[in-house]
Amino acid sequence: MYNKLFTKILDSSIWLESVHTRLVWLTLIAAMDEDGFCPFAAVGNLAARARVPLQACQKAIDVLEGPDRESGNPANDGRRIERVPGGWVVLNAQAHRDMVTRAVVQTQTRERVRKHRANKAGNAPVTVSNEKLTLSEAVSEADTETETVKNVDQDHRTDVRKSHKVLVKLAHQAITETESESEGIERTKELAARARIPYNTGAVIRAYEAALKQREKAS
Repeated sequence: MYNKLFTKILDSSIWLESVHTRLVWLTLIAAMDEDGFCPFAAVGNLAARARVPLQACQKAIDVLEGPDRESGNPANDGRRIERVPGGWVVLNAQAHRDMVTRAVVQTQTRERVRKHRANKAGNAPVTVSNEKLTLSEAVSEADTETETVKNVDQDHRTDVRKSHKVLVKLAHQAITETESESEGIERTKELAARARIPYNTGAVIRAYEAALKQREKAS
C-alpha cells in the first residue's frame, strides 16, 4: 500500500529510541491504512503484533504519543501517533505517502535511463551529446511523472473530502438512531455500505467525531 520503509528513518530521531519503541513504530507504519489508521483495539493487540512485552509496548506508545523536539517533522510538536476509538492514527501519514510517491517516480525514471543507455550501448557508441540527451529526456520524463502523480493525488484528496462530507451526514443519522458511540460508528458503517460510499474504519471514526462536534456547537 503506502507503507514502504526508507533508509531516511535510520537518520530520524525515532532511531535514537529503544529497540521496543522502534519495533512498535515500524509495526504501526506497516499496519496503517491509507488514512493512517492502525486498527489495534488494545495495547495488548499492538504488543502482540510488534512482538514486544506489554509493558514495553505501553512505554513505546507514551513516547510516540508525546512531543519530540528532535523530530524532523515539526508538525504536532513531533508527536507521531494519536489514540482514537478502535486504534491509533499515524499523524504524519501524508508525509509517508509523499515519500512513496517520490520513490516510485525516481525508481521508474532510473529504470528508463538504464534501459535507454543499454539500448544506446548495444546499437551505437555513446557520445557526450547522446549522454546529455539521455539525461534531458530523463528529466522531462520525471517532470511528466511528477505532474501526473500530483493530478492523481489531487483527485484522490477531492474524493476523500466528498466522502467525508457524506459520512458526516450519515453519522448524524446514526447518532439519532443509536445510544452509544460504538453503536453509532457501526451504524454509520451500515449506512455507508447501503449508500455505496467508500469508507474504512478510520474515516468513519473521524466523520462520527466531526458530527459530534457539530452537534455540540449547535447545542
